[in-house]
Amino acid sequence: MDMKNKGENSSGFTLIELLVVIAIIGILASVILASLNSARSKANDAKIKSELVEIQTALEMYYGQYGTFYVAGSGWNNGGDGWLNYQDGSAYTVAVTTALTNAGFLGGMPLDGPISNSMIYICNGGSQYSLSATLTNPSVSDISHLQTLCEGNTEASYGKNYGIGN
Repeated sequence: MDMKNKGENSSGFTLIELLVVIAIIGILASVILASLNSARSKANDAKIKSELVEIQTALEMYYGQYGTFYVAGSGWNNGGDGWLNYQDGSAYTVAVTTALTNAGFLGGMPLDGPISNSMIYICNGGSQYSLSATLTNPSVSDISHLQTLCEGNTEASYGKNYGIGN
């Protein structure tokens, strides 16, 4: 029996070749998953920015009607500021976004959406405000702009790194 001829006549892949192909597929899959996670976090950041602009527009309309950015009967101890989308029935009886929705200034916004950890800070006697949020991938300008809102008295101490205001 000639072993040399038997090896030359067999067809198919060797174990090493199969392992190399599996390793390459694994590396490609991990690169794709990392790209998808990055895209997902950027999309979430874009949604947060978009929803804050929507709330900003509602606040400007509220100010036009009532002459203040303190949304009556909402927020921390009904003072109109604090966590935007939080209500617990005691210190936060009504969320600011819920009050804006009930008053007709804002379309309904879910309480557990991307802006659930966003805040509103009212300053200068109700004539200025800062809306702030925590982005996954903030830019340097996002962070530095937050410090200019309401004379630097913003929610940065709560880990916020993005803000808009007037």
